[in-house]
Amino acid sequence: MKLDPELHAIQLAKEGPKRRFAFAATGLFGALLVIIAALLGSAPISHAFAACGLILDIAGVMLLTTGLMLPDWLVADMGIARWGQSPAVSAYWAQARDDARAAAGLLVVGFALQTVALIF
Repeated sequence: MKLDPELHAIQLAKEGPKRRFAFAATGLFGALLVIIAALLGSAPISHAFAACGLILDIAGVMLLTTGLMLPDWLVADMGIARWGQSPAVSAYWAQARDDARAAAGLLVVGFALQTVALIF
């Protein structure tokens, strides 16, 4: 089922603020948990703040990369022009989406390992 492009645009506009809030809230909640764990444990508070920064970095990375993880219908629509479809544009955005997924995974794992190293 193909929806009207205007409906797609409206749907994307509604999802953006919700997605931003979800990532920000998750990052802040994770940072708060790290601070509490540091206060209850023996980790230096400077390590806790560094770990909080990494957790917020993870939230930011996910927000940035999910902006590039375009749905299939949008990739297809972006490759369509008035005079026909451009397979190069569709292929580019499909590749950008795959790159964003790989980047998100690598960055999250890297930041998570740094966080664990700081806490323990």
